[in-house]
Amino acid sequence: MIGHIGLGYKKGDLNTHLSISRVAQNQSVELALDSFTIQNQVSNNIALDITYKGIGVNIYLHQLGDLSSKGSVFEIISFQNLDNLPLGYTSDPNNLFLDLDNSIIKGISMYTDHTIKGFNIHSNLTLQDSKVEYSGAIFTSAKARSPLEYGYISNIRVQKEWNFNQERTFGVSASYHMRGGETQLSVSKRLSREWGYTEFIHSLPPQLKLSDYYRADLRIYYKPRRRSTISLDIQNVTNRENDAYYYYEPLTQEATLKKQLGLIPILSWRVDW
Repeated sequence: MIGHIGLGYKKGDLNTHLSISRVAQNQSVELALDSFTIQNQVSNNIALDITYKGIGVNIYLHQLGDLSSKGSVFEIISFQNLDNLPLGYTSDPNNLFLDLDNSIIKGISMYTDHTIKGFNIHSNLTLQDSKVEYSGAIFTSAKARSPLEYGYISNIRVQKEWNFNQERTFGVSASYHMRGGETQLSVSKRLSREWGYTEFIHSLPPQLKLSDYYRADLRIYYKPRRRSTISLDIQNVTNRENDAYYYYEPLTQEATLKKQLGLIPILSWRVDW
């Protein structure tokens, strides 16, 4: 943490909080490798949070800099997530791999948390825009969507419990999740055919857009005793097979879309001591 300023205001059920910070942290150790140099990844952050009687709004902006290890033998070539950045190996700074830098993530989140006639209802909606600067390869500079720029994320959960006595409880929880599809690097059929496994085109920003993600879950549980829970969790109860990723299929010699699993039932019995 380089610096942080927080301002808060509260009046009755109204709570507001403004946070401004600048944070530096070491990049992944894998970036050091042969160079034995760990660069700092710096982020500038602004967030305004407002809550009133179970309804909240959060407006945020994050700017992440120094994402790529320019000039070293290892460069970041794909922006999958902030905790684990895949690497590409090269000894030539004028190569066909992309550098990533100056990712700007901005958005607004709205959420509610209420109890209506014994039903606990929690919902949230996030509208987000995320761009990252690509450089190197055939670009001098290009700004495009980051792979995890979903555009929107929405969740709703409804839960109801029935208490028969001080120990026995029966409950039902249902949830629905939606988000935009992520974007993936294009598959290089030529390189994949030569190497025998999936290789991507690292000289262009991610261009393969996956379909939007939808999933409904259902949980039914029973507590015969205070420390015992029997539950049936049905993930993806509608059996929708969402897009997972593209890969090179040797049989057809084409880029092929892999689908995620459909319905997944999980029966469990948990005992706490």
